[in-house]
Amino acid sequence: MQIQDIERFIQDWHWDVPSQQLALEMGIFLFGFLDYLEKKGASGRTLRKHRANVWHIGILTCKYGYLDQFSPDVFQSPPFQNIVFNRKMEPSAYALKEYFRTCRLLGLYVEDRGYKNSDLIQNYLIIAVV
Repeated sequence: MQIQDIERFIQDWHWDVPSQQLALEMGIFLFGFLDYLEKKGASGRTLRKHRANVWHIGILTCKYGYLDQFSPDVFQSPPFQNIVFNRKMEPSAYALKEYFRTCRLLGLYVEDRGYKNSDLIQNYLIIAVV
């Protein structure tokens, strides 16, 4: 996968230079996940579904995950941004099931790679609502 392909894939995930860096790092990691699925023998149809869900995971995590830097452990506990996915994407029951399936596989991919749950407080912006 070329970096230009990843940049096209993530073009809607960022809004400034710091968010672009976060989106690029996340995109590279998520493309690694898609490559992993392909090497495991997933069919073309299955890969297309996962690719679409990875795009949703990426955009929702970038826009609503309150991250200031990327770490793979943000994908350790699926599902990811499922409430926002439900609200913003208004998916069918089937689409929601497939989204959760991709989230579970991504969580297993992170676990399989040995990423540990680091101090997530450092990765999230703390937003106080008064």
